[in-house]
Amino acid sequence: MKNKIFFILIVIFSILNLADLITSFFILPGESNPLFIFVGKWLIIALKVVLIFILIWIYNNNVFNTQFTYFNLLTILTLGCFLLCIGIYSNIMGILNPAILEYAASMSNTEKIKSYGIMVFIFGCLPFIINLITFKLWEKSKDNITLKIK
Repeated sequence: MKNKIFFILIVIFSILNLADLITSFFILPGESNPLFIFVGKWLIIALKVVLIFILIWIYNNNVFNTQFTYFNLLTILTLGCFLLCIGIYSNIMGILNPAILEYAASMSNTEKIKSYGIMVFIFGCLPFIINLITFKLWEKSKDNITLKIK
């Protein structure tokens, strides 16, 4: 196995994507993903499959231009898994609570997209930006520390 951690992350990401797809079919009227709303489920399925094949291709090559590139890919996959878990959870809540699904279905597409965008920003983009800043600060300062080696 070339890169066990990266492989496991791809497997988890793939399983979560499948679970997200399956649960989303039960809440289609309340779905808030803009791609689902505007292009439909078949393009979403195709995009998810292509994304997973790209990740497998990257894994098989296991070549990255910089540590920063690899770190960003791990961050994106980790946050992607986290966002998928939130999506699956909300899908299950819609499945188990018809009143929630009915309310979500009554919302306009604009309201759904706005809510979705806020959620993705708070749970995905904001942590990613903080991670990038932290990595760059580490990269700039790592030569100025002394490590205690045992």
